[in-house]
Amino acid sequence: CSKEDPSSVSLMAWGLEYSDSTLDEWWDINLDEIKKVFSNVEVTDTADTLIDGLYAKKYTYSASLGEYDYSIIQAACVKDATVYVFTYTSVPEKFDAHTGEVGEMLANIKIGR
Repeated sequence: CSKEDPSSVSLMAWGLEYSDSTLDEWWDINLDEIKKVFSNVEVTDTADTLIDGLYAKKYTYSASLGEYDYSIIQAACVKDATVYVFTYTSVPEKFDAHTGEVGEMLANIKIGR
C-alpha cells in the first residue's frame, strides 16, 4: 500500500507436478516451502471458500522473516492441473485494516476459461 503500510497482494498460477493433485496435497507442499523461508509459521485458520465458482481453501497464518512479523492469507483453487494462489501479506498491526478489501478481491477473481 505505502511506505507506512507495507501490505500487499499477489495472484500467481503454476502447473502442478501431477494432474490429479488435490488442493490439500498442494497445501502440504506449499507449507513445507513456506517453512524453509519463514520461521514461527503458525496456521491460525483454514476455511473452505470459492474462487470464480471453483472449490477453494483460504489459509490464514502468521510467520516471521528475520526480525519482521507478518500476517498472511492465501486462498487457492485448482483447475486443469494448475493451482491459482491469491496472497495477502501484511504486518500484524495493519492486517485487519484490509481484510474487507481482500474479501472483495477474492470475490471478483476470474480464472481464464
